[in-house]
Amino acid sequence: EGGGDRKAQKRAEAEARRKVADARKPFEKRIAAIEKELEPLQKEQAALDAWLAGDEAYAEGNRELLAEKSRRHGEVAALVSKLEEDWLWVSAEMESEVNRARG
Repeated sequence: EGGGDRKAQKRAEAEARRKVADARKPFEKRIAAIEKELEPLQKEQAALDAWLAGDEAYAEGNRELLAEKSRRHGEVAALVSKLEEDWLWVSAEMESEVNRARG
């Protein structure tokens, strides 16, 4: 008698886990895509930060390069900021869906 109840409970728990996993799946794919896009931009941003912090950036002969790298630094910073914001929104949406799936 008790065995049937345990089986039903285990089945219900497995179903609940499946619902949560199903709720997370599309969001996890979007988060992974954002992270994949973000990683090289963060590396580029760090390299630009390092170059702009060095003396070479301000050498007389590097005026054009400084302007180019400064412009790119602004572009990359804006892209990184947008992707980080997207990541936060998707994460919040995922959390909301997971909570809804849990009931």
